[in-house]
Amino acid sequence: MKTADDILNSIKKQEDAKSKGRLKIFLGMCAGSGKTYSMLQHAHGLEANHELLVGYIETHGRSETAKLLDGLTVLARQKINYKGIELEEFDLEKTIELKPDYVLVDELAHTNIPGSKHYKRYQDVLELLDNGINVLTTLNVQHIESRSKTVEQITGIAINETVPDSIIEIAENIELVDLPIEELLQRLAEGKVYIPDKAKIATQNFFKTGNLISLREMALRLTAEKVESDLVDYMGEKNIEGPWKAGDKLMVAVGASPFSAELIRWTRRMAYTMKSKWYAVYVKTNINENEKASEQLEKNLRLAKELGAEVITTADVDFVDGILLIARRHNVSQIIIGKPAKYNFFNYIKKDNYIDRLIQKSGNIDIYIVRPTEIKNTKIKKQREYTFTSSRKEYLFAVSSVIIFASICFPFKDILGYQSVGLILLLNLLILPFYVGRGAIFIAALLNFFIWNFFFIPPIFTFAVDKLQDALTLLLNLVIALTSGFLSTKIRKQKYLVQIREQNTISMLNFTKELGNTKNKTEIVHVTLKHIKENLKIEAVFINDTFEVISSSGQKIDLNSKEISIAKWSLDNKQMAGKYTNNLSDAKYQYIPIISNDKIGLLCLSLDSKLNIESENLINNFQTQMAGIYEKEQSRELLQKVELERESQKLYDTLMDSISHEFRTPIAIISGASSTLFDDKVLDNKSVVSELAQEIYSASKRMDMLVENLLDINRLESGMIKLNLDYYPINEVVIEVISQLKDNFGDRKVELDLDKTNPQMIIDFGFIRQALFNILFNTCLYTPENTIIKIQTKLKDKNIQISIEDNGKGLPEEVMEKLFKKFYRVPSSQAGGTGLGLSIAKGFIEAHGGTISARNILPSGLNFEIKLPVYEK
Repeated sequence: MKTADDILNSIKKQEDAKSKGRLKIFLGMCAGSGKTYSMLQHAHGLEANHELLVGYIETHGRSETAKLLDGLTVLARQKINYKGIELEEFDLEKTIELKPDYVLVDELAHTNIPGSKHYKRYQDVLELLDNGINVLTTLNVQHIESRSKTVEQITGIAINETVPDSIIEIAENIELVDLPIEELLQRLAEGKVYIPDKAKIATQNFFKTGNLISLREMALRLTAEKVESDLVDYMGEKNIEGPWKAGDKLMVAVGASPFSAELIRWTRRMAYTMKSKWYAVYVKTNINENEKASEQLEKNLRLAKELGAEVITTADVDFVDGILLIARRHNVSQIIIGKPAKYNFFNYIKKDNYIDRLIQKSGNIDIYIVRPTEIKNTKIKKQREYTFTSSRKEYLFAVSSVIIFASICFPFKDILGYQSVGLILLLNLLILPFYVGRGAIFIAALLNFFIWNFFFIPPIFTFAVDKLQDALTLLLNLVIALTSGFLSTKIRKQKYLVQIREQNTISMLNFTKELGNTKNKTEIVHVTLKHIKENLKIEAVFINDTFEVISSSGQKIDLNSKEISIAKWSLDNKQMAGKYTNNLSDAKYQYIPIISNDKIGLLCLSLDSKLNIESENLINNFQTQMAGIYEKEQSRELLQKVELERESQKLYDTLMDSISHEFRTPIAIISGASSTLFDDKVLDNKSVVSELAQEIYSASKRMDMLVENLLDINRLESGMIKLNLDYYPINEVVIEVISQLKDNFGDRKVELDLDKTNPQMIIDFGFIRQALFNILFNTCLYTPENTIIKIQTKLKDKNIQISIEDNGKGLPEEVMEKLFKKFYRVPSSQAGGTGLGLSIAKGFIEAHGGTISARNILPSGLNFEIKLPVYEK
């Protein structure tokens, strides 16, 4: 039967299937198994009815593979310059722009060239899928993250390029490209996999026969696991209870008995022999459990986890229903359960004969009933399903309520009649189960029986009953009170167990929802730590891979050299370590590594007691979800870094081009003029000497301005600007700048409209003068002769407004937002200039707490408006 969770997951999968593309992986045991060849053959079958694009194929010089590209549309590769070498890479952006039905992307585990959009090719594939494009790709089994270490142990060769297992999970179809070992070795010898020299080395290392057999088995098993997983999903979608015995899956029922440990070991041996997956399941059916039973249960579940079982805990009113629900959900084929030591008549009366009921309800699931060997000197106190024990407060409340109701009714007994009083007292008993336990209800029902009989049923003040119908009513009243009370308590228990069962699901739902709204890695960490604290009441901090500590509550932890070494060991070995673990337990904290496709960091837990299995599972679920989102954010940040480096390189190239041009011109002038001065005839002509000297002076001033601009932008970028503040009248600053630029204005007319109060400001005179100089200098460069330049200053709302306006042509609207960016020059502008002047002006003005903006004016022209805070003496 589907739960609400299952229905929601099913709906989500259907929605994703509609919006996302489908992934098909051609899986092989190693290079040369024919993955790319098979993928291209499959592509030819699709090409007739679908728009298909070959995004990236690596033929490795194999002619038979290259021939299969004939007739297919092949995408041009993206050219990326890396360290002076032009390399080729898959063009992701062009593929998304073309949006074919299918795209072929070879070598899924490939690491992209620096400068690409994503770090790994599988991330390119994920983006294609998100854009609704179906993808065909190839992959070797050794490149799957969970298998890479095993392959490394088998072959002795490190596997550096891996893809996360989640890629296998999202694949709609995996096609195993299998090849007999002898045939693969023959292909290797013929040079169809590697060139002869390299092939000889390969057969002596990675391509040993034993290695290939192991890799082939691994690929076959992975494909079988994927098929099994798809089968379980299909059964869930179609609400098929199953099981379908496509493969063996074992499940052992675990309880608080010490005999469960032997059952767990028995199941482990059976699972090992059958090479099958196995589960250890505990079904909670009691509201209250004694401490000793809880400790034994924890030992049993931990043993199962250590032996390799997937531990599942759930809650249900009925043990049999709970165990079968989990079994069918996971397509379990065999259930292993312990045989009880004793049977008696009451087992049948109380429905305690769970074995018979399990066999009757199990359907196609096989049941193994195992009798553990006798464990001497072991006394097991059976945990009763129902307890009649209530607290003192509950007993007092129940007795008091009966007495109060009876006391209220007693003065009106003649008016109401004893039958009506009986119904009123019964109503009280029906309400009580919502507040008290079974024991209190039982006592209240008995007390109610005697009070009604003694004080209300005639003859009163005696327990005698004259009429048969009164005696029958009295007894029925007692039976109804007890029955309804017990049933109400059972409903309370059902509600409690359902809450327990759904608690972790709700916690994960809330956690996942909040994670989805995070915007950066810090927020991801804070959300994770917050939910750990809320759900488990545990203080935790996050330690990233550089051992920086991040806390959501400002908690401080003492990471001394010993703790740091333990944390490093945990992260490097991808194992839990520290307090209450089996690794380096002499520590102050417990460390849980967070691993996705790479090492992300650690959760550092401050524990007062050992975590139980349920808490461990919840934390594992939290960290798994966190790892996925965190890795995506890391990829996004890496992409931003790549974009920043690309932009920085572009700016650097622009700067070098600009600087080389700007320096070359004045240097040529200085060189030419100075060399001319060596001519004696020129030296005799004073007017020529004066003209040449003026050219040298102007060229040197131009170089000086360029150097100053470079120094200014460097100071702005480094944040090293220190303002030398003092009081200055604004009008004097404007007049001095105009004086500096008088030779640059030429035939342009300057009109001044200066504030008559000549307000003073606290400014750095040099920086504000330079800012105004750069703006006016640009105005001179980009406005034609005979234009009018208007400069206005005025005091308004405790701000000095400086307006610089011309009646030139203005600028296109699309360049206005880029006007103050570094190295930006207006298209089709005259040669010369570095594109730094306005950027520097903006930086200097903002350093004073001011603002600068530019806008086109009608009928034509451009206006710069500067606002600076003013301080009067």
